[in-house]
Amino acid sequence: MDGKRILFVDHDPNISGSTVSMRYLIDGFSKKKFDIVLVTPKNENARSFFKGYKIDFVNWKYKVELGLHFTNENNLFSLRGMKNIIRLIVNMIKGCLLAYVYIKKIKPDIIYINEYVLSQFSFAAKISNIPVVTHIRSPFIKGTFGIRRYLFSKYLKTFNNFIFAISEYEANQILMNVSNSKNNIKVVREFLDEDDFQLSSDKNILDSLSIPYNNKVILNLGGIEPIKGTLEILKAFSKLCNTHSDIHLINAGPIKNNPDYNQHCYNIINDNNLQGKISILNFIENVHQLIGCCDILVSGLSNSHFPRPIIEAWAQKKAVISSDTFHVKEFLEDGVDGLLYKVGSEDSLADKISMLLRNKRLLNTIGEAGFRKARIMFSAEKNINEILNYCITLV
Repeated sequence: MDGKRILFVDHDPNISGSTVSMRYLIDGFSKKKFDIVLVTPKNENARSFFKGYKIDFVNWKYKVELGLHFTNENNLFSLRGMKNIIRLIVNMIKGCLLAYVYIKKIKPDIIYINEYVLSQFSFAAKISNIPVVTHIRSPFIKGTFGIRRYLFSKYLKTFNNFIFAISEYEANQILMNVSNSKNNIKVVREFLDEDDFQLSSDKNILDSLSIPYNNKVILNLGGIEPIKGTLEILKAFSKLCNTHSDIHLINAGPIKNNPDYNQHCYNIINDNNLQGKISILNFIENVHQLIGCCDILVSGLSNSHFPRPIIEAWAQKKAVISSDTFHVKEFLEDGVDGLLYKVGSEDSLADKISMLLRNKRLLNTIGEAGFRKARIMFSAEKNINEILNYCITLV
């Protein structure tokens, strides 16, 4: 595809799961000789995540994301709800105009929207007669009556050539609102490549955090945020410390601006009885190495969405414990390749962790089973090629 230009549209200023996934896509399109242009709000430091790829970065500084993400949930009749509707309309109009200007300047042959919150680019692409695809990585807002979800599903169907959904749930939230759409809405699982499956045994992180090698390390990659279930994880760990002396919790990831919630979390972190047992890492430079240091990965999601850390832990043969959200239950089999606990229940989580701490055979067995499933279900080569094949038919 020499000379063909693909424009990636990125909404996230941080390094998140969607960023990791996009790097796999950029790698795939680069190997097919596409010229890569990336419109992104990321700063120079975050852009270094794509080091090694020939990318023309274009700065995106506008706050016009569509408030249709599941985290934007609010009552339509509340003051905040009505303000959000007005903001949604303004952002849609402003975003379409800005997207049109960017597209005319960049002149891509195809556009890849990495997450639907900047779907204004799909409208601008269509009126510019440029093929466009959108990746759906998370649930839409449910809303009070479901009108926004219904209209947005219609919009996505109308203004995209293909829609790639990260799971059956993401696909079905569109299919339930539009008919005759199965041909251009495809479920394509997340990506893990051979580097992800290279087992890491580097102990430098343990050394830097002064964690004894004989400690069992529990890892949470959700940072400090309500939807990641951080408080429940901390409470469960606090309970476990009453019966297990040789355990350590690493809590890694962004610390969101939520003062009340953060204070509850730090009240536990700073408990005198837990000193030296909890490590907080805001910036994660090497997730692969960090996962390699742990014994158990915990995913505490309180709102269901796809948890990439689970499959990254599987690729390292690590045991996984997760809250029983419908996304997780779609691919994790309780007691076979992971353990599930009731959403929000620190007692249930503590029991599951204790079960693995006391049963090394089970810990190893579910880690091995997860590894085998990840190999089959989340193969980057297979899943990226599926997307590439669809996109190449459009240019």
